[in-house]
Amino acid sequence: MGWIMPSIFKAVEYKIKGLKCDNCDYRDYSVEYRDYPHYLHYPCPKCGHILLTESQYAKCQTAIRVVRIYNVIVFPYHIFKYLTSKEYREVKVVTKVELQNDSI
Repeated sequence: MGWIMPSIFKAVEYKIKGLKCDNCDYRDYSVEYRDYPHYLHYPCPKCGHILLTESQYAKCQTAIRVVRIYNVIVFPYHIFKYLTSKEYREVKVVTKVELQNDSI
């Protein structure tokens, strides 16, 4: 899996969790991202439609790579601002972006 960057060093963090059926209203928010490989081609308990395709899983992996690359690129700026600006350290507002697989 590799080295995990501590939260303090990250400008952006991701949280990927849960599965939903594209065919019916079934949702299971208890499934963690680390368990996604076990759910590839897993049928929906309600309608039998596939919950997670390889394409959808690949898109999640790509999103994670983009966040990791971004954090590496902005790392020097983020650390500089964190160390030199009290206001930057005390920011309590977080911008939340949600990506859903509705169009996948």
